Amino acid sequence: MYMYLIISLIIVLIIIIFIDKLLLNNIIENFNILTEEEETYQETQEEETYQEIQEEETHQETEKEETHQETEEETHKKPKKKTHKKSKKKTYQKTEEETHDNKIIYSCVSNQNYNDLCKSNNHPTYGVYSINKCINDLSKYTVVCKNNYINGNHYPPNKNEIITPCVLNNSDFNDTCKYYNTTNVPKGNSKNGFGAKNILTGKNGDCYNNDGTPNNNKSRIICNYNNSYGIPNIKKTYNNINYNDFTDCLISNTNFTSKCKDIINDNNAMAVEIMGYDCNPNYLRAKCITKNNYNNNINMNYKS
Repeated sequence: MYMYLIISLIIVLIIIIFIDKLLLNNIIENFNILTEEEETYQETQEEETYQEIQEEETHQETEKEETHQETEEETHKKPKKKTHKKSKKKTYQKTEEETHDNKIIYSCVSNQNYNDLCKSNNHPTYGVYSINKCINDLSKYTVVCKNNYINGNHYPPNKNEIITPCVLNNSDFNDTCKYYNTTNVPKGNSKNGFGAKNILTGKNGDCYNNDGTPNNNKSRIICNYNNSYGIPNIKKTYNNINYNDFTDCLISNTNFTSKCKDIINDNNAMAVEIMGYDCNPNYLRAKCITKNNYNNNINMNYKS
């Protein structure tokens, strides 16, 4: 009886061991299969991931290359276009400056002596061409200066004329003309016959105060050999007269002796033969001589 139980237990134990072994092998096989599948899956995933990374990098490099090419193209084109524009603008500005006869423009300047402004920076022959209110600041002015202009009027150079600076209106304009005269005396004329042709007062003569207002107490004088105190001289009719020995045409009550002393620079000078000659009515000339030569010249005969 006991033997039978023992044998039965052994048999059952063997069966159990066998069944366990089968189950364990099955589990191991399944585990290996799962492990292989997992590794295969991981390898597949890694390969796909690597391919995706490569594709992404390739795409990014392509985009970078395209962007770089576009940037180079734009960079190459843009400066060329910009340089062309700039060069064209410079050329136009230079041409405009030449076309406008070298005007000097002072934009939006404060009130001042505009004549001095135009003649500044070594431009002694420049004058006011125009004065206009500044658009950006109505308390200031834009001043345009131009060569040989006074108050917008052109006074071209003339070898027998000069234009004086602004002088006080109580000055002797003929004497002022002689003082500033730098011309060569034309044949048939006298240095003493240089007189006032036109008188430009205040703004008309570019005479300004330092606050920009016209100075009407001063005038600029245009001088030549054909006028005296603004009156045209009568044409000379005495061809044998040396006009350098005569005064210019002066008002009849002038102290001619005093004028002669200045002309020949001799305190013994005398004024003789004071007559109208070629002067306007109420104006006279005087011949200037020294007392030593008086007797030799008093009977001088004038021929036309």
